[in-house]
Amino acid sequence: MSKVLVVDSDAVSGILTVDQLRSEGFVAVLHDSSLQVADRAMEEHADAVLVATSPAQSAFAILGELRRDSRTEALPIMMLLEGETSSAVAGKVAREGVRALREGANHYLIKPYDPEELALTLSRLVSTRSPGRSLLEGDLSCYPFWELLQFLHQGDKSGRLTLASRKKPADLTLSSGRLTEARYGTLRRGEAIIAMLRLEAGHFRFVPATTDLAEPPEDGPDVKTLLMEAAWLRDELRARQPFLPDRRTQLRALLTVVPPLGGPVRGLPIEEVFERIRDQPGATLATMCRTMDLAPQRIELSVLLLLEAGAVARVEDMASYQPTTMEIDAGLLLDLAVDGLLSSANVGRDGTLRLLLLGEADSWDSLVKLFATAPSGNGNSVWFSLARQLERGGGGSTTVRRPQGTLSVVVQLLNPSVQPRVESILPLCHGVGIWLSRDDGGTAVPRILARLTQGPGPDTTVLIAAADGTEERSRKLAAGQERWWNCPAAPRSLVAVLQLFERGTQAAR
Repeated sequence: MSKVLVVDSDAVSGILTVDQLRSEGFVAVLHDSSLQVADRAMEEHADAVLVATSPAQSAFAILGELRRDSRTEALPIMMLLEGETSSAVAGKVAREGVRALREGANHYLIKPYDPEELALTLSRLVSTRSPGRSLLEGDLSCYPFWELLQFLHQGDKSGRLTLASRKKPADLTLSSGRLTEARYGTLRRGEAIIAMLRLEAGHFRFVPATTDLAEPPEDGPDVKTLLMEAAWLRDELRARQPFLPDRRTQLRALLTVVPPLGGPVRGLPIEEVFERIRDQPGATLATMCRTMDLAPQRIELSVLLLLEAGAVARVEDMASYQPTTMEIDAGLLLDLAVDGLLSSANVGRDGTLRLLLLGEADSWDSLVKLFATAPSGNGNSVWFSLARQLERGGGGSTTVRRPQGTLSVVVQLLNPSVQPRVESILPLCHGVGIWLSRDDGGTAVPRILARLTQGPGPDTTVLIAAADGTEERSRKLAAGQERWWNCPAAPRSLVAVLQLFERGTQAAR
C-alpha cells in the first residue's frame, strides 16, 4: 500500500484530498505547512509527495526544497496547480505546468481535477519509479546499520544512504563501496559513522547513484576500519557500563595533566576530553556529546578511562570543591557582561530586559553550546540550568536579577509549532538573536524579521548570527536595516553575545 504526503496550506482542501486518496486505497497524511516538508516526508516514509499548496510561489519553493535535499531527491512529486477559465490566465497555468516539470516535478494536474485521474497518476508514479532507484529500504530494528553498511561496502555500491531516526538527520555517500562523505547531526565523516553505528531504530533508504560520484578522499576513513573500531568501543563500554556516569553528572579535573593510562587507547581523544573537563568545570557527558565534534562512544570511553586513572571525578563524589582562579575569573567576566547590558538598555516598566534567541535546525547545536560552555562558577548556575533545559527539548528560559534590573532570556528552536508563540512575544523583546542554518529555513525567519520591521520600537536590537556558509543569506536578510547587527560569524561565547547586544542598545539610544 503506497503512502502519499499531501502538502496543502488550505486545511479544508487538504483534508478532502487526503480523504479522496484514502478511498482509492492510498495511505495519505496531510502536512499543512510549507516548512520542513523534506523532514516530514522522511518521518512518514512517504512513497510520493503531492504538493497542492498555493500560491504557486510557495509550491515551487517546496518543490525546490524536496529536489535539493538528498533524502528526497528521488521521491516522485506531483503538483496540483490552480486553474482559471480565461484564456490569458490559462496560458499562465500552462507555463507553470511546464515550469513544474522543468524544476523536477514528475507530473502535474490543474484544479479542479478528476479524482480518479489523480489516483491513477499517483499509482503510476509510485509503481514506475526508476529501476533500482530505491535499491534497499527498511527498518534498522530488522536490518542493523552495521550489517547494512558492511553489505554496501563489500558490494562496492555507489549511492546515498539516508537514515530517518528520532535523534538526528543522518546520511552518507559511497563510491564503489568507499565512503566519500557522512553526516550525523553536526558530526562528519568517520565520527558520524561511529555515532550512527549505535542507532538501533529508524528507517533507512539507499538510492543508487545515476552518475559518477566524486572519488573518495585519499585520507578518508575506511569502512572496514570504522566497523572494527565501533565493535571495539562497544565491547569496552559494555564491560564498564556500571561505572559510566549519568549524562548530566558534573565532572571535575583532579590533575592539571593527563597521567599515563594503562591498556590500549586506540587513538581515543583522551587529551581533548580531559582539557574540556579541566577548562570547563561542571562539564557533563551530555554537554560534551552535544558540543564536541566527536562520536559519543569515544567521549564516554575517554571519560571512563580518565575516571579509572584518577584524573577526573564526579562532583557528587568529592567531599568539597574550591573553584579555580580561572573559573572565578570567567564567572566574573560573565557577570560584568550581564551588568553592562542592563546598564546600557532602557528596560521595561517592570525593570526587565528581555532577550529572545532563536535557532534554525542546523544551527541549534551551536546556540545550545553557548550555554553548555558558560562558566558555572561565581554563582552562574542559572546558565547551567538553562543548558539542561535545552538539552532535554527545543527551548528554555531563565532570569538573572541584578540591582540594575532583571535579564530574561528565552531560547527557542524554530519550527512550525512554535511560530505563533514566537511572533506573539516579539513586541515584548528588547533584543532578538537569530542563528541561521546553511540551508534556507523557509518562511520562518523572513516572517519574524517582517514583524520586527513593522512592530517593536526602535530600541529593539536584532542580531543575525551567520554560521559557516550563511554569510550571503545573513547580509540579504539584514539589508537596509541599519540598526540590525549582522555578524559574519556566530558568536562563540555567551559573553560575546551579551556584549553584542550591549553595543546594539547603545547604538539605539
